[in-house]
Amino acid sequence: MNPGSRIRVGLIGCGTIARWQHLRNLRKLGTARIAALADPDSEALALAARRVDARCFRDPDALLASNDVDAVVIASPTGLHASQAAEAWCSGKHVYVEKPLAHDASSLQAVLKRVHGAGPVFAVGYNYRFHPACRWLRRVVDAGAVGDVRAVSTHFTEPVDAGAWPRWRRERALGGGVLLDLGTHHVDLYRWLLRDELIGARVERGAADVARDHAIVRGTTTRGVEVAGYFAHAVSRSHGFIVHGTTGTLQLDLHAGRFVMQRDRRFGYGVATRPVIMNLAGLSWRGRKWIQPSFDPSHGLAIRAFVDAVSNPGRRDADLAGVVDGTAASRIVIDAEAGHR
Repeated sequence: MNPGSRIRVGLIGCGTIARWQHLRNLRKLGTARIAALADPDSEALALAARRVDARCFRDPDALLASNDVDAVVIASPTGLHASQAAEAWCSGKHVYVEKPLAHDASSLQAVLKRVHGAGPVFAVGYNYRFHPACRWLRRVVDAGAVGDVRAVSTHFTEPVDAGAWPRWRRERALGGGVLLDLGTHHVDLYRWLLRDELIGARVERGAADVARDHAIVRGTTTRGVEVAGYFAHAVSRSHGFIVHGTTGTLQLDLHAGRFVMQRDRRFGYGVATRPVIMNLAGLSWRGRKWIQPSFDPSHGLAIRAFVDAVSNPGRRDADLAGVVDGTAASRIVIDAEAGHR
């Protein structure tokens, strides 16, 4: 790849996330162009091909063998992430693979045997690291706004239409389930937000029916911060964080676009609530949400960070999740589920 040239990107997996996020976001980048698409599902491939002029492959291996692709974005079913990401990286392609990196212990071990040391960029799609509100939350916590952090509680729930799901989303063995779908995002955010490792994570409860799956994950970081998250399908939509500290509590509601800081009243019992003033990026996000309530820029910002890292490794964003981050989040979820069973 010549310096200054546009990165030729291949997209493996042309389902909903690929069509509604990755295709749109890649097309906005002047430093990249979509050169190839791959999906064994001819209907999904055709829908994606309508949006971009690119070579089409039914076999992802054929795309990886192509010499006119510099980088791949993998948005295939979860059970294929590890094998396809490892194959792409070993073929010399830069890789952005949707979360989670792996859905079971054997897949995780297999990818770790192949992806290690120096080589092409390898990134895992933990896009909430790039959400303006999550980045501001981390900055405020780092600045000591709540004192010493003692606990973090989160929730991420989505109503679902299981009847429209593909088979792989309905079966845990193939990568389905709420922990791999939603919970893995927060497991990664616990590590990222607190700059600490999560140990002893466990699942308090779950459901056999993946369509109505729900789970409470609890754990402790190496510095003793307690974390807990509630994740569910078929529950009204919610997405939020509460950071409990020695001098205050900070709440973030990603759907409402709202921060709330609470501190003990100076005199008397109770708490004083005050607004949190965000930076320009955060204010821009909140303003856009007034017009478009579903607005979430994190996918586009994560893909931009990946493309920038490929274009200039020296500009790699420190928040871009790599193989170590992807491994840690996957291992925590896999081990927690195994302990629950």
